[in-house]
Amino acid sequence: MFPKGLRAAFLVVVVAVAVVSALVSYQVVSSLPQRSGRVSVSGLGSAVAIRFDAYGIPDIRAATREDAAFSLGYVTAGDRLFQMDLVRRKATGRLAEIFGAAALASDIEQLHLDFGRVAERLVDDLPAEHRAVLVAYARGVNSYIRNAETLAPEFTLLQYEPSPWTPRDSMLAVLGMFQLLSWTEPEERMLSVMQECLPEQVASFLTPDTDLYPSVLIGGSGSSRPIGPVPAADLAAVLMENRDLQAVVNIDTANEARGSNNWVVNRHKTADGRAILSNDMHLPLSVPNTWYRATQRYGGRVVSGLSLPGLPAIVAGSNGRVAWGFTNFMADVLDLVKLELDPENPQRYRTRTGWRKLQFVEHQILVKEHKPQTLVVRVSEWGPVWMHPLLGHPVAVHWTALDPQAVGMGLIDLDRVGSVEEAAAILRGTGGPPQNVLLADQEGNIAWTLMGYFPRRRPGFDGTVSTDWRDGTAGWNGFLRPDELPQVVNPEAGFLATANNRTIGRGYPHILGHNFAYGYRAYRISERLRAMQAITEKELFQLQLDSRTAFYDFYRDLVVSLVSDEYMSANPLLAEVRAEVDQWDGFARAESRGLPLLAAFRNRLVKRVFAPFLKSCATRDKEFAYGWYQKETPLRQLLTEKIPETLPSTDFESWDDFLRAVLEESAVGMKKRLASATLENVTWTQFREVRIRHPLSHALPWLSGLLDMPQQALGGCVFCVRVISQGLSASERLVISPGQFGRGILHLPGGQSGHFLSDNYSDQYPYWANGRPMPFVSDRVSQVLHLEP
Repeated sequence: MFPKGLRAAFLVVVVAVAVVSALVSYQVVSSLPQRSGRVSVSGLGSAVAIRFDAYGIPDIRAATREDAAFSLGYVTAGDRLFQMDLVRRKATGRLAEIFGAAALASDIEQLHLDFGRVAERLVDDLPAEHRAVLVAYARGVNSYIRNAETLAPEFTLLQYEPSPWTPRDSMLAVLGMFQLLSWTEPEERMLSVMQECLPEQVASFLTPDTDLYPSVLIGGSGSSRPIGPVPAADLAAVLMENRDLQAVVNIDTANEARGSNNWVVNRHKTADGRAILSNDMHLPLSVPNTWYRATQRYGGRVVSGLSLPGLPAIVAGSNGRVAWGFTNFMADVLDLVKLELDPENPQRYRTRTGWRKLQFVEHQILVKEHKPQTLVVRVSEWGPVWMHPLLGHPVAVHWTALDPQAVGMGLIDLDRVGSVEEAAAILRGTGGPPQNVLLADQEGNIAWTLMGYFPRRRPGFDGTVSTDWRDGTAGWNGFLRPDELPQVVNPEAGFLATANNRTIGRGYPHILGHNFAYGYRAYRISERLRAMQAITEKELFQLQLDSRTAFYDFYRDLVVSLVSDEYMSANPLLAEVRAEVDQWDGFARAESRGLPLLAAFRNRLVKRVFAPFLKSCATRDKEFAYGWYQKETPLRQLLTEKIPETLPSTDFESWDDFLRAVLEESAVGMKKRLASATLENVTWTQFREVRIRHPLSHALPWLSGLLDMPQQALGGCVFCVRVISQGLSASERLVISPGQFGRGILHLPGGQSGHFLSDNYSDQYPYWANGRPMPFVSDRVSQVLHLEP
């Protein structure tokens, strides 16, 4: 028996714990947004009805576009306010304020770009009707913040309150996506360093813009950086010069281009004469998901699909008459301008008219639990001076994202277009991250064009490497006019497809990009579409799940040629390797065997083959990274021709000996990684872990089971139509025919809500993970929320 006093104290503790738990539980539950009933709000013109289906997807019924935007802001804030706040904080360098010193490096980088000031200028320069929509959206977000009994639990956990939303914050969401898709500073740095450190033929050989799977839509088959012969003598000289250098070369083996798949078929390819569009955009996956599903109805118009939290526009979807979708174009819209500083006064730099004083912008960085830090950023007439010098010289970032003319809100106006021609005309004049646009209309027509502003570079200057602009020979003469951008309407093949590949040939008069994604995905999509007839949404959705990867056929054949019966009998490890590779079925299914070894072998080859040629580059510039997406082209040339002078290691007498050694290293590395004594029955999903995580579970892993999506076996790879990897995957899958919402398909790798207690936190994930269709819209109303002025 406890003494009476101890019993009393124990009861007090139990009651206190129960009370605290009840209060915490109440606070967490009360932070779920209201989804039914009537709410009085200020800033609304007329009453709005918002119908939610079982998945929490809103169907907004409003009188005007502004009231619809208000309502979209209101419901998006209810589901995603913490995500929205992180987006604007990341863009403006304010993460350390809530996360502490761990986020300081990110904040410093962002403040060099000063997106906050850029966004303010963007809002000021918007057309009045677009600015009105942003203002209405902000009013809706702020109305939710005021009305909510308790905000999302992340705010309580991190002990801060969000500031009011502004139109500037919506433009920060645009700039954040612009940076994710079009920040090519590492690419220009790479090419500049390679130009200085390598013979011209070697640099060109390592950076072609084409491959074995070209799928060009316009401009002919020629390219600006064509495949050339192996420059054996120059490569041998580089190996000799680099032999004593000790350098770790940063090489991207994954080839994970920020991009997407997109295709569209016209009335001659479908079962009933309709045009159908398919779009799956590949982005880094997180919880909550990048996109927010919504339908808006106002003034006789309807627009439905995917919105970006923080932005009052449907990014991909349909207005009932036209459907649209995007893939990243991989454009070059950024240049690093080499600056010459005055040796007697380093606060001045040379321009065409003489020395000019740099501007100095001071930023205060608040750091949680630490003293504030001061950052001073230098700014030139060409843009901010970047934080990392290039080849010993300061460089300024000249980038379309920092130009108010090149960023806009034209997507809002897609609510009124009635044909692919009308939609293309709007999008060609819309600023934002450069995109391949595919369109379909209700008459069965299809089209491809580009969205974004592209620099008109001066003659003889293609923007590939950093150079000095002071004499006026290099630089930009504004932007290409919208009517100069390419367009294809109703091609003879009956379909159009893009997958971040090179879509424009050398016959087009302007060079718009250099570093395009490897062409296999676009080739495979086109191959499948060419063979299809009487197509419906079901067939296009199944194509999104295609996991055939002929990309790895080359490596399977290479292993077979290297591991003959003679080598298998003499080397048990190679015999084990060959037995597993022989089991490969040609797909990247979750259960596929043999592919893990082929992928590990290929990735190790990328590093072992290229690193010896690039040591001088890594020595010359500590930020250098070889991230060329078409590196597979020179790699296969070297592995196929096996020229003795190009053998990247002096430890072996022949290429075959070298390749067998790398193959053995790959097998040993896989066993170690999987803590397995055998390679037998290793499946693709065992080799490649994909986790979809909430930002807080990185810092608080004990919350992972509560916040993250469940892990399960997933098929696909970066060289499949079904792109699945740790770095990026399909952030949505959309299939839609204009005017046929009931037949459309759309799902997300998560749910509508960012609240872990919501029924809609992860309810779409099983459909995404298991490749099951969900309806584009649902007629089943689960709850109705009325907003009243």
